[in-house]
Amino acid sequence: FPSKEEMLDIFRSALFSEVSCFTPVQFDRRMEQGTTLLSEYYNHYISSFHKDVEIELKIPRYSLDGVPITGKIDKMELNGDSCKVVDYKTGDPDKYASSMILAPNEKQPIGGDYWRQMVFYKILIENYEEKRRNVSEGMFDFIQKGKNGEYKQVKIPMFPQDEEIVRRQIKDVYTRIMNHEFDRGCGEETCHWCNFAKRYELIRPANDEVVEIDDI
Repeated sequence: FPSKEEMLDIFRSALFSEVSCFTPVQFDRRMEQGTTLLSEYYNHYISSFHKDVEIELKIPRYSLDGVPITGKIDKMELNGDSCKVVDYKTGDPDKYASSMILAPNEKQPIGGDYWRQMVFYKILIENYEEKRRNVSEGMFDFIQKGKNGEYKQVKIPMFPQDEEIVRRQIKDVYTRIMNHEFDRGCGEETCHWCNFAKRYELIRPANDEVVEIDDI
């Protein structure tokens, strides 16, 4: 792996390429924050990192159950024909690591976003015929420390029934996209995107009559 200074140079270069997205004050704060967080993370893990890896692996689009899928994997730790999938997160681990990793339940019938993301990665990798690997484990690695001053790595258990659930979700979403059903939302009360759309009347009420183009 590169030295810490080389790693920080890569970060600085990448952030500078996005300088137009920030005010000068925001840019300086992000630069300082990123340099601090990455330095501490590097010092903590560099001696224990798995060395046989593939990083930022882009899996080309292919068809699964008639649905085109693709994805980019942050890191795969290789062990023969199997691998451990690692996805890096920059948010507050105390805030996001609990609710986002849950499998489907009565309160969250479609599962948490992180759970669904990792199960999708498992499906994506294991069904990619040109370079198929068995995903033995999935983990979210938070580069920011929690309130207790410790790093958090969250492992996601994945079972065959989980894959079936997400495969159905993939097909359902694709069908709705192909039917141009973009105005219903996910239905979750806590979804800030749906609430934003409702507030500004971007989502049509369910009982509205659909207007055909010929009627306009």
